[in-house]
This record gives sequence, structure tokens and C-alpha cells, in this order.
Amino acid sequence: MTSLKRLFVYCLAFLLLAGCAERPGVAQLRKGARALARGKYAESVALLQLSLKRLESNNERAAAYNCIGIACSKLGREKDAIEAFESAAAANPASFEPYYNLGIANLRENNDDKAVACFEKASLLNQEDARPLEFLSIVYCRRQQWDDARRTLSEAEKSSTQPSRILTSLALVELKANNTNQALEYLQKALEQDQHYAPAIYNLAVINQLVLHKNDQALPLFVEYARLAPASPRRDQAKALIKEIESATIAEAATNAPPPQKPAAPPPEQKAELASAENRAPVQTTNAVQQPAASLPSFEELMETAKKLEQQGRREAAFNNYLRIARAAEQADRTAVKNQAIRHATSLADGNAKAAYDLGNYFMEKNREEDAVAFYKAAAGQDGDAYFSSMALAKLAFKKGDYDAAIVSLKKADQLRPEDPEALWLLGDLYGKRLGMTNAAEQAYARFVGRFPNDSRAAEAKTRLNAMNPELKPRDAASDKPKQRSFFERMFK
Repeated sequence: MTSLKRLFVYCLAFLLLAGCAERPGVAQLRKGARALARGKYAESVALLQLSLKRLESNNERAAAYNCIGIACSKLGREKDAIEAFESAAAANPASFEPYYNLGIANLRENNDDKAVACFEKASLLNQEDARPLEFLSIVYCRRQQWDDARRTLSEAEKSSTQPSRILTSLALVELKANNTNQALEYLQKALEQDQHYAPAIYNLAVINQLVLHKNDQALPLFVEYARLAPASPRRDQAKALIKEIESATIAEAATNAPPPQKPAAPPPEQKAELASAENRAPVQTTNAVQQPAASLPSFEELMETAKKLEQQGRREAAFNNYLRIARAAEQADRTAVKNQAIRHATSLADGNAKAAYDLGNYFMEKNREEDAVAFYKAAAGQDGDAYFSSMALAKLAFKKGDYDAAIVSLKKADQLRPEDPEALWLLGDLYGKRLGMTNAAEQAYARFVGRFPNDSRAAEAKTRLNAMNPELKPRDAASDKPKQRSFFERMFK
């Protein structure tokens, strides 16, 4: 969850834009919001309740009640939170946030009927926000109403700015409905939209391991997930499963015999779980699904899967699979398979700026700079996605020592895709490590922390910020976050 400390800024903006800075009760409302942002929930409730005695505007009263609901929820007082959100909705029936928050609170209390009503109301009030529909699908899944879950998610997909997340949710619905093939299809589509979408990669790995009993296909996916995901217990679990599969593979290769059968129920810390699309509480697999005994990875079979995707014309999915196979094959010391996968990936990069850029990154990871530069040049010369061309030009300029050109290209890439962390991270590195421009580096790292608090590099960015300026306040990091959500949305997620 995003830190609440930075949210006081939004509260002030809300109050000032409303033209109510001098009205009775506003000072207490401002102080209450500040206490909430600092995690002082009990103090926040007291101040906000005091403000309600003097606030006159329904919008202001709705804001106060909504904040009280958030604070009570943080304190574990869910019933009080529900009452506060109900009061906020009554004070301003046209406000989206109280209904959305009330839906979440009722969902946590297993009041499914009330949650459905709240999410439906919130969805009507703000048809551009897909989250109420996503939560509705969770309720329908609880009730095993699969068609309703599919319908709401299909509707959510129309307004969502994150199609990979919706497709991953659809995959989980199909998996619960015992439609494994359809679930796999949705996950592949999610990765075609965003090859780095970690929940889809993780879920694909888990299905291969626990449902299909194909550790050979699960291995490269777990490897990719561990490379991409931020530090978390789930990433630690993925790394443990990688070691387990590899150990079993080495043992089998040494003895040329199948490994001994493992217990049907693995230890809790090593039992894989499906990840929700938004990294909420994980969806438990059914008791009937048991962890299979590890088998020797069949990279040949995995190559056949990638070739079938290529034959079906799904070049993006095939390319992503070949690149994952190459990384996993290298880790397993399967040089011939790695080289074969890279050859196929290279053939698919022709005319595709994104694929050429990804191959350039791959070869840069392997310290094969000449190959990397060749693919960066290819990406920059394509007429496709300007983002990848800009990133490729930035890395080429960096390689040549033309740092001014690199900065221009990275800024352009950041503007083209503000939701992608890579350009901003490289910009901070360039300012701080290469050019010694402390102020510019501070701003870049602060924006990075504000935009991407869950990125695996966010902690490193904070460390660098503290080293450069120990007095930098956390709220400064949010000043450049794109497409800011409303005050209420930032208060409660």
C-alpha cells in the first residue's frame, strides 16, 4: 500500500481548491488529514470528529467522514469504518470514493450483498474507474457465479488502463471454473500486452507447476518472475522453488534415475499460491492440487510451445517465450538450447522495435556490448513504438559518452510512457553516478519513489536520496506522479 504520509498534500489541495481555507472546522479537518497521513490514526479520528461539529459544507463533511472511515479501518475497527463511509455517502451521494471504500469494507466483513450494491453504485458514479467492477468479480467468484464474473471483468476491460491486470483476473476466474486451457490463454494474452507483468508470469508458473505438473515449463517462468518482481515473500518463495527444481534436476542427472517421491503436502513456506492481479490476498489453490515431484526440465517441449505460438502468428508471445527460455537454459547450463532460443528470438526482432530493444538489453546483461549496440541501433531505426526507439537512442548515446543526447532521449521516453519506470531510473543513474548532478538526481529519484513505490529498486532510490539529502521529506517524492488519483482514492486503496 502506498504510504499515507504524502497524502496531506492532496488534502490541502482539495481544501484550497474548494475555497474553504477559512471556514469553521477546516483547520481540524486539515490536521486530521495530516495525522492520518502520518499514521496517527487515533489522533486523526479525534481531530476529524471535532471538525464535524463545525463543518457546514456537505462536501467537507463527506471528506471528514471518509477520512474517519480510513483511519478506523487502519485501526481494525471495521464496523466503525463502515458507519463512517455510510455517513460520507449520505453527506455527498454523488461522490465515488465513499461508495467504493464502503464496498471494500463490506467485502472484508463478508457482507457480500452490501458490497455488491456499493460497487455497482460506485461504478455508475465513475464509469472510467474499473476497480469497482474488478471487486464485483471477486464477489461473483466467491459465489461461483462464473458468467457474472466474466461479464463484469469484460466490462472492466473497456475502461481499464491496465489490460494485463484484467486479463490476469479473467485467467483466475477460468482457473477456478476448472477451465485451465482458457486460463492459460488469458495469461498469454496478458503477457502479450505487457511481457513484464509479474502477476501473470507468476500465475503461469504456478499453473504449470501445480495444475499441469510441468516443472520444465514452470522453471523459466519462476526465474523470470524472480528477476522482475520487487522484494516480497512471494519472490522469496519463487527463488526457493527454483532451487528445489534445479536440485532435483541435478540429482536426477547424476543418478540417471527418477528422483524420490516427495510428500503430497509441501511445507507451507514452499507451497506456491496464485497471485491476485493487484497483489491482494493470494487465492489459495484447492486441496486437491498437490505439488508434483520435480522432473528433468524438457526445454525441447518448451521450444515446441514457442514455435506453435510463432506459427499461429502470435509473434510477440513467441518472442517473449524464446527470451525466457534463453535465460533459463543458460542458468541450467543448456548452451545449445539457449543459442537456439536466441536465434528464434532474433528472427522475430526484425521489424519490431520493442523486440530489438529487449534483445539489446539481454545482450547488455551478458556483457556482449557489440551485439547490444547492434540491436539498439535496429530498434532506433524502426518506425514502430517511439518509446523503444527513444530508449535505444538513449543507451546508444550513453555508450558513446554523449550524455546530453542521452538525457534528451530518456526524458522523451519518460514522457511517452510515464507508467514505465525504466527511463526515470536510468535518468537518475545518469545524473547521479555519471554526471554528479546531485539536485537533478534527487528530483529523478524522488519522482521514481513517488511513481513506483512497489518497484524492486524503490528502496535503493530511497537510500540514494537519503545519502544526497537526509532532510528530503517523503511527500516530495509524489510531486511528479502522473495521472494522480483523487484525494479519496489516494487515502484508501
